Amino acid sequence: MASDRWEPQAFKARVDAVLRQFVAREADEFAAVDPMLGAVAERLEAAVADGKRLRAAFCYWGWRAAGQPDSEALVRAASSMELVHAAAVVHDDLIDDSPLRHGRPTTHVALLGAVGTRADADGAARSLAMLVGDLLMALAGQLFATSGLPAAYLVRARPLWAVTARELIAGECLEILRTGIGPDTEASLKVIRYKTAKYTVEHPLLIGGALAGAGAWLREGYSAYGLPLGEAFQLRDDLLAARPRPAR
Repeated sequence: MASDRWEPQAFKARVDAVLRQFVAREADEFAAVDPMLGAVAERLEAAVADGKRLRAAFCYWGWRAAGQPDSEALVRAASSMELVHAAAVVHDDLIDDSPLRHGRPTTHVALLGAVGTRADADGAARSLAMLVGDLLMALAGQLFATSGLPAAYLVRARPLWAVTARELIAGECLEILRTGIGPDTEASLKVIRYKTAKYTVEHPLLIGGALAGAGAWLREGYSAYGLPLGEAFQLRDDLLAARPRPAR
């Protein structure tokens, strides 16, 4: 039974359950098209297997802060934010050519086994990973739309999905376009803001608020709080990633 007391691990378990069931069902439908798709379907499930579920939590609190009660339908809608993140991670690892994430093979590396020893194996695996990311983003919209919230609530929040996608992709494009140009602190902060910070805190808060019918003053407060927090979170994450690991 849901409680008004905030218990992060309990909330994470609720989101994990939503994602596991939803993505497993979608992966089964995907693999049913042809047996060759099994390895790709596995990567869909792997992409959402882990995570702090911060984005879902901020969406949840954007809803609760507007005076709405705990809701299983809202948890489903909030869980869609984690699929947006999963899609972004797959694409980001592909663009950066990262072999590992949290010590595990990234999607394009894991899919090398699915394409065998053909001459273009690397390119084929990368193409499959790109499509996994695309499908995860599509599934995010599907989970949101089928969350069980009233249609009128969903309509209020739908425009923010376009903003989220546009700004996330703009940030990724800026990072690519700026590579090799030279150090520029302001430009680097803009990349962080649009590529990660906004969809980590600000946009989930705003989407949760829009679902709840939050007023303009509350939405302004969400942005004033969410954007700098998202930037700080990402800067800390980048610093931890750059820190040398102790020798073993």
